[in-house]
Amino acid sequence: MNKKLLMCGALLSLTTAGVAYAKTKTAPVRVVANLDLKQYAGKWYEIARFPNSFQSDCVGDVSANYAVREDGKVDVVNSCGTKSGKTKTAKGEARRINSKSSEGKLEVRFAPKALSFLPAVWGDYYILDLDKSYTTSIVGSSGRSYLWILSRTPQLDDASEVLPLGMPIKG
Repeated sequence: MNKKLLMCGALLSLTTAGVAYAKTKTAPVRVVANLDLKQYAGKWYEIARFPNSFQSDCVGDVSANYAVREDGKVDVVNSCGTKSGKTKTAKGEARRINSKSSEGKLEVRFAPKALSFLPAVWGDYYILDLDKSYTTSIVGSSGRSYLWILSRTPQLDDASEVLPLGMPIKG
C-alpha cells in the first residue's frame, strides 16, 4: 500500500511540476506577417532601445541603413555617435530566416562573411510591429533580450506620431 501511495504522490508531483513549467513558458514572439523588404529598406533612426552591450558606447545619432540586394539579402550599415565625438560604424548583412516566407523574421550578422556558415554569428532581427506607411517600427528578438523603436525621422512629433501599436509617444 505504501508503494502505491508513494507512486501516486510522485506522479501527482510530476504532473504539478509539468503544469507549473508550462505556465511559465512564454508564447512565441509575434512578428509582422507581411514585410516588404524593398519598402523597409532605407534609413531608420533609433528613437529608443533596451540597453545592450554592443551599443554601450553609442550616445546619439544612432541610425541604420538597409539596402536590399538582388539575391534578396540586405546590406546593413549601423552608425552612432560616441562620447569621444567620433562616429562608430558596423557593416553587416541580414537575411530572412525562412526565404519562402514574407514575415518579419530576419537574422543579421556583423561577423566577417567567412564565418557566415556558423549559426552563432547570426542574431535575430524580428520586426514586431510596423505602421502601414513604413515610417515607425518596433524591432526585437525571439528571446526578448533586445528591443528598438525606429523611425524614418530623427525625432517623433509629440502629437502627430504614434507607435505602431497605437500607443502615444508622450502622455
